[in-house]
Amino acid sequence: MYGNNYQTPQPYQQDLLNLRDRIDKQLQQMNNKPQPQPVPITQNFQIAPNHNQSQFGIRYANSIDDVKNEMTFMDTLFVNRDFTNLWVKNATGGIKTYELKEIIELDEKDRQIADLKAKIDELEKEIKENESKSIIDANVSESDEDNKPKRISSKSSRK
Repeated sequence: MYGNNYQTPQPYQQDLLNLRDRIDKQLQQMNNKPQPQPVPITQNFQIAPNHNQSQFGIRYANSIDDVKNEMTFMDTLFVNRDFTNLWVKNATGGIKTYELKEIIELDEKDRQIADLKAKIDELEKEIKENESKSIIDANVSESDEDNKPKRISSKSSRK
């Protein structure tokens, strides 16, 4: 009925047809291209280490209560910040407590100095003991002389 009064010029029509062909080819390539398979999700649950746990199984603890509250999966050492106490906790929850004392390694000169100081202290102690004994001995001898009856010398005339 109604006639097509609007006519597209020939060069534009050819460009539109070429554009349609390219789009059709791209769609066909996309449909023929194998779709990537979704990556299977693997869930691994790992218990995160405690914030004060080192990789060597040594942890800091303030008291035995802190050690009791920590969960361990292997023998674990706990030490306080002063390094005076050591706790060993096994996986079953058993706890052993140790007291730590620092051992200072001395070289030869320091050892000799320490030996000489010990000898000086020992000699000073002996001197004090001898002085106290001599004071006691002096007091004892004075009291002995005071307690002895004095002899009255009588001059008898013997002829």
